Amino acid sequence: MEANVKRILCRLHQLKNPTDKILWDSAYMMIDKSNPFDYNQAMMDIGSSICTPKNPLCSSCPLETICQGKKEPTLYPTKKKRKVPTREEPILLYIYNDRLSMKQRTGKFLHGLWGFESVEVPDCASEYIGEVTHAYTHFKLTCKVYVYFENTPKQTHYYTVEEIKKLAISKVDDKIIKLYLDILSSN
Repeated sequence: MEANVKRILCRLHQLKNPTDKILWDSAYMMIDKSNPFDYNQAMMDIGSSICTPKNPLCSSCPLETICQGKKEPTLYPTKKKRKVPTREEPILLYIYNDRLSMKQRTGKFLHGLWGFESVEVPDCASEYIGEVTHAYTHFKLTCKVYVYFENTPKQTHYYTVEEIKKLAISKVDDKIIKLYLDILSSN
């Protein structure tokens, strides 16, 4: 069942937290059995243009006379607050000759994008410079960022900040670069 239709049904029947079964039962009671396509399209259109999540246009709604939730439509349905898990990841910036080491990711997450190395435990000679956070759909990522200045290059690819700006990187890696540049400018 489409989200707009769910919202209309919740408002029509003052349902705050209905189960899918209750919503489907409500929908089946209302459906025009001789024109189900037209009925479904009308419900989706009303939901997208009139019975919107915020600022619904109840006075323009063809269902206004039967709507039980029209006095306070934004109460229906009640939004469920999701607890988004947080993942912590230590990030180590290897720096050689004012260039930062980056690797192209091969795993499922951010596949193909260039990024800084995630490590289990930062090198003991590394220096903590701060933390960045980024919210994804299903989790929040917190990166504790460390720098390690190398005397001889131990990584494969090193780039200047200008060169990194031309690479395909994630938003979180962009935030890490900004943190790094802020630390450089403050010293």
